[in-house]
Amino acid sequence: MSRRRNLLGLMVAVAMLVAYPLAYAGHDGPPGDGPPVGGQGSGNGNGPPTSPPGKSGDQHGNSGGTGVSVSAPQGTCTDSGAPIDVQGPDGQSGASQIAHTDFIAMDVTTGDPLPSDSSANMMYFWYNSTFDYVLNAHALEVGTDWTLTYQPEPLPSAGVICLGSATVNGGGQLHLADSIELNSNLPPTLDPTADPSTQPPDALLALVPSADVDCDNGSMVNFVPDTYLWSSPRVRFVDTDLLPPPSP
Repeated sequence: MSRRRNLLGLMVAVAMLVAYPLAYAGHDGPPGDGPPVGGQGSGNGNGPPTSPPGKSGDQHGNSGGTGVSVSAPQGTCTDSGAPIDVQGPDGQSGASQIAHTDFIAMDVTTGDPLPSDSSANMMYFWYNSTFDYVLNAHALEVGTDWTLTYQPEPLPSAGVICLGSATVNGGGQLHLADSIELNSNLPPTLDPTADPSTQPPDALLALVPSADVDCDNGSMVNFVPDTYLWSSPRVRFVDTDLLPPPSP
């Protein structure tokens, strides 16, 4: 039930971001609109979420008494009593726990975009106890099956994580929404309490044909990166269950 409520909260947050500018601690609002809601295709049916992530829901984006100060690339939402300062990802909305990323065809060696009619966009909770997201993709081949994956680097590597699968509908649209208990940060080696300069690059996600990935073994059985859609900017997820307890 808690995952269902979380996912409903994300859908509500999407609608609010489309309708209103957000105002978070010293910021005028998010850098852009979120992905459309009510997309096509089939997800896992968990249904939409109820409340923003972080359980306490305070304006600083702090989670349930963990005493964490959430920092964004655009600035910092300060909390004078917080022993930990957590840096947000590119694509973060102000100093909130909501972030956005696009998915594009890309040369993964250079990072340069490749010509493609297909694209996707995703809104997600980057700071939460579960990885909650809503993704909508467009101009994919009708009837094909696609899977959202975390891709460890260097590419391709073992340790691929499947985050959801769906089938493209008759209009070439695909919709995914899920709330996943990862028990891990993304990337898994991320230590949000350490000096950011010592940390790995944020996680690279890819939307890939389902036949190309073995989700049970965490590996790619076929790897054709020029045909995939890659997250740009990259994604960061901090699992709040893994953060140290607040200082007494």
